[in-house]
Amino acid sequence: MAVETFKIMKSRGISSDAVTYAIMINCCSTMKSARSAYALVSMMIRDGFYPETVTYTSLIKVRQFTWYLFV
Repeated sequence: MAVETFKIMKSRGISSDAVTYAIMINCCSTMKSARSAYALVSMMIRDGFYPETVTYTSLIKVRQFTWYLFV
């Protein structure tokens, strides 16, 4: 549900904030989707927001579940 809402927001030109990105990155960690999480971090930085502790925690979680992608 969150992913679909995020896509609708983007398609309608609604801008995201740091909290929106943090929530979406956390969703990616729950879905075990490292590539999507890293893409969202890139989008986040491009939009002028920088990862905070909660974002890094989500990235660590997604990395734990997808370690085999980086071997």
